[in-house]
Amino acid sequence: MLDIGSFGQAGFVADIAATELPAAAVTGGKNFRVYGGGVQSIGGAKAVAAGVIGSPSFGVTALDDSANLVLLYGTQNKLGKWDGVQHFDITRTSGAYTATFRSAAFLSGIPVLTNGSDVPQALLNFSTHFVDLPNWPINTTAGVICSIGPILVACDITKAGQRFPTLVKWSTPADPGSVPASWDETDPTVDAGEVDVGGLRNPILAAVRLRESCLLYRQHSADIMQYVGGQFVFAFKNVLSNSGVLGPHCAVDVRGTHVLFGTDDLLMFDGGTAKSLGNQRLRRWLYSQIDITNYANSFVLFNDVLNEVWFCFPTSSSSVCNMALVWSIDTNSFGIVELPQLAFALTGPFEDSTLDTFDGAVGDFDSDSEVFDNAPLVAAGTNLIGLSEQNTSIVLLDS
Repeated sequence: MLDIGSFGQAGFVADIAATELPAAAVTGGKNFRVYGGGVQSIGGAKAVAAGVIGSPSFGVTALDDSANLVLLYGTQNKLGKWDGVQHFDITRTSGAYTATFRSAAFLSGIPVLTNGSDVPQALLNFSTHFVDLPNWPINTTAGVICSIGPILVACDITKAGQRFPTLVKWSTPADPGSVPASWDETDPTVDAGEVDVGGLRNPILAAVRLRESCLLYRQHSADIMQYVGGQFVFAFKNVLSNSGVLGPHCAVDVRGTHVLFGTDDLLMFDGGTAKSLGNQRLRRWLYSQIDITNYANSFVLFNDVLNEVWFCFPTSSSSVCNMALVWSIDTNSFGIVELPQLAFALTGPFEDSTLDTFDGAVGDFDSDSEVFDNAPLVAAGTNLIGLSEQNTSIVLLDS
């Protein structure tokens, strides 16, 4: 006799023969997660932010000068700000950008964004516009940026038109509330420096903090960057040699451990040991689904409230993410959900401000379960915010 009370607890499993499947496994279906000991449906997507500045493809949340949460987002050639009600064009006053942004860091609350083509951008005052990062070296750009304490770290550097995809630069420590005063690696009076970590055919795609260090991820390896002080300032060590990440947004910190959308598996990585999440469950199925041209547009998203990670990816013939595996950390099992053509997603306490009204109700009174004139209340960080470049919209996921 089959105990249907356990149905779905093992989550989505696609790589095991039907005769060997656990009774609690799910082999098909969409738009569900494993939560609270069973299967729970995942809601759809709803546009919540009319008036977007262009087509958003990357974003971060930040606390403005009044400690209010705002969404900063990049489009094809602009930077915008959304406070939950209005959109503001905060592109630098000198003109539009030449590429989309793909990496961000915070230094004493100051957001710094980079795109590998323009000078990194800093928002020194939330009521004004982004500016070229002060004291940044001339004729230089960076594809990746992160911070370690008061130090900014930049990777995938281009100098005077020549790209150095494995070069790592770091600044001198910044004073509280300010940006670094120097990036000059030739000045012996400051701690700024640079190191090429090697492997020209394996460029640095992402830099993600891991406790007091930074992990530099590529497609086929990863290096750890640790502060040691003294003459060398930082030490570098290879910590992954046979695996890496699919793209620039395929590594996320989950309470001191990284979760990776790897080149051939989904992984947990603590800086020393990598653990497979997908092997003998859905690894083969997953990598047969991902579009072979646009795989680098995949990304990962940590939903802190439900303690789950979304592995978002484009399926065959899709250029951006239209599907996600939803991994429950508590149950170590997977659900699956369709996505509305997303370039990126993040969490934040933004809500759907649309009210259900009596005049707008559909159907008869007795069958309508909505509460009239009621906007949902949300706690900080509970909502998943999707950026749809193709649809020029910001959407509320799982709504």
